[in-house]
Parts: sequence; structure tokens; C-alpha cells
Amino acid sequence: MISPAKPTQDKTPSPPRSILLVDDDEMSLFVNRVVVRRTFPDATVSQLLSAGDALEQLLDPGQTLPDLLIMDVNMPVMDAWDFMEALSGAERDLSGMKLYFLTAEVQPSDQARIEKYDLQDAMRVKPLSEAMLAEMAY
Repeated sequence: MISPAKPTQDKTPSPPRSILLVDDDEMSLFVNRVVVRRTFPDATVSQLLSAGDALEQLLDPGQTLPDLLIMDVNMPVMDAWDFMEALSGAERDLSGMKLYFLTAEVQPSDQARIEKYDLQDAMRVKPLSEAMLAEMAY
């Protein structure tokens, strides 16, 4: 199961080298990319417009996993919950990747799904900020 990684006490965590942003809204991607660039100027930033494309990339053993994946919860075709369901059967080890979801607000109807996938620490309310991003990374 993928959940936000917790920093270890015995070493200082390094900043993420690669960050994948997934959102169907291009303006949100633009704004989030600016936040990432300000916070981690040396990180490689990739962006995708669909959870399906992200799933395909993550499950491809020929692709390097991002250190950090930040995905919008509500997207057409495949939302965050469909994405998590598809990932739950993945054969690829994704444990080295930190995963976070952005949402305009956490809906009461989402609470059971948040608990099912152990995402209590992975849900963040928009907008993405430099402080929030730094917290996600470390």
C-alpha cells in the first residue's frame, strides 16, 4: 500500500529529485508547477492531465518512479479513488514514492475511501503552497 512516507529520525531527508503533478485542469497544473519550482528549483517536474496516464506511467517498469506524486482528487474518467483501486493490485513496488492528493474540500462521502486506502495523512486541501509542498516532501 502506498501512503505518505514518514521521515526517518536517523538521517536528514533530501529534497525530492522528481515530482509528478496530475490534474485535469491546466491552470492548476501551471500554478502547482510554479509552487514546485519556487520550493524545489532543482527538482525535475513532470505533469499529466489524467490519472489514467499517471497509472500507465507508474506501472511501466521501464519508467523511473517520481519521488513525489501530487494528484487532484476529482478528475473525469478516472478519479483518485479509481486510481487507488487500480494501484491496489499493482505488481510494481511503489513504496519509494510519496503520494498526496489535493482536493477543494474533503467530502463526508469520501471519508470511508480515505480510511480504506489509509490516506488520512495524504489528503490536502487546495491550494498547494510552498509550506504544504515542503511538508509533503519531508
